[in-house]
Amino acid sequence: MKISILREDLIFSHWIFVWFVLYFCNIITINPTFIIISGLFIGTLAAYYMWYYNASQYNIIKFVILNMILKNIPLFILWISNNLIIQLYDIYITLIVFIIYNIYLYINNTNIFKLYEKLLHVYINKTYDKAKIENKSIWSQIYDYIYHKII
Repeated sequence: MKISILREDLIFSHWIFVWFVLYFCNIITINPTFIIISGLFIGTLAAYYMWYYNASQYNIIKFVILNMILKNIPLFILWISNNLIIQLYDIYITLIVFIIYNIYLYINNTNIFKLYEKLLHVYINKTYDKAKIENKSIWSQIYDYIYHKII
């Protein structure tokens, strides 16, 4: 029996991506550049952590590619559309959204440390039995599908 350990709504990168889409479609006016850059920094630290603890090459590449899709491409789109200006207001809103995200995690009986420790441990295959855990966000499923069709 497989159990899912991740829900899409608990992954902050997905919140960031939705924020970008809403901004890009002119539904909201709060620029996501600051949070995307912050997310890239955190993603870089996570990739280093995975490398340091000998995660498989496949998992590291997958993690980096998914981060590129969720963060680098939106940042590039903001750059080519001249929307990289970060204002103090955007930083305040980012902090408020991050607090709301943490409250949301608390309501769902977790916190950011537990969630991302679990995520990184699964990527590293350190703690969890691969046969029992299906660690797949929608992005991870798409990546695996494309990868296995090509290779």
